Amino acid sequence: MKKFSLRRYTAEAQALWDSHAAHSRPFHFMFFRNYMDYHSGRFPDCSFFIEKNGNVVGLIPGTLSSEFVWSSHAGLTFGGILFDENEETLVYLEIFDLLDAELRKFGAKKVLYKPLPWIYHTEPSEASLYALFRRHAVLKARQVASVIDPKNYTCSENRRRKWKQALKEGVRFYTPGVKSFWKILSECLATRHEARPVHSLEEMNLLASRFPDHIRLCGAEKDGELLAGAVLYETPRVIHAQYLATTEKGRELGALDFLIGNLFTSDICPEKWLDLGTSCEQNGTILNEGLVRQKDGFGAHAVMFDQYEYEL
Repeated sequence: MKKFSLRRYTAEAQALWDSHAAHSRPFHFMFFRNYMDYHSGRFPDCSFFIEKNGNVVGLIPGTLSSEFVWSSHAGLTFGGILFDENEETLVYLEIFDLLDAELRKFGAKKVLYKPLPWIYHTEPSEASLYALFRRHAVLKARQVASVIDPKNYTCSENRRRKWKQALKEGVRFYTPGVKSFWKILSECLATRHEARPVHSLEEMNLLASRFPDHIRLCGAEKDGELLAGAVLYETPRVIHAQYLATTEKGRELGALDFLIGNLFTSDICPEKWLDLGTSCEQNGTILNEGLVRQKDGFGAHAVMFDQYEYEL
């Protein structure tokens, strides 16, 4: 008979954690400790190993705030329960019972759960949503992500015209340096969205050096001048554009259209979803209509990135 239990993660167990993160379903490199822990000073870790009959079979990434809100994971876009192999629906009910019991020991008052969006799954896996329903969890936040289907990439006529314009102008696809792109990104976010990158230049350089097989920078240039760029997070199912930016000149020449189009005509996005990111503010209550309209023009469709909350 299966007997599950949870064990709190400690730094001494990093190798064990990473060995299971490498085979988790679904896989995402953000669940390796070298990614999760780069900002551990801001997000105190409260993660767990899932054990069955004394053997580790899964992971629960998490953080516990000073307000005693446990999140899965506060420093990541999503988290959830990660198993080495697919488990039955009833197992998720048991794991949530165990998790709630452990969190009460640490004084947690609320749970903020961020399930992985369905595009990251290789097969149906939404048992955690049922477990949340049983706990009377409420939808706390809903972000609208714009995702392009690789099997049906059809951009608008305007976007296609801009792509052709870039080709005619001699715009070229290449790999720029992080520093040069960060200058463009910072200026673009500041002037158009009154925002700044979530990561600092130093943090992104650190993460790119730690995960060279999963973090890629692509750009579009003309005569040696960077016009547009994208920081891409690569997983087996999804290419996520963590950052997209273009200069004013790049906007005039259609450099971003050229860049996104080339992701599908190169070997970067074969058979993978291209996630252009979310277009919401304040937990999804405000939609940046101009931004989402632009992404829709690239042929994207809406996928929800949700967060659920319940009291302990």
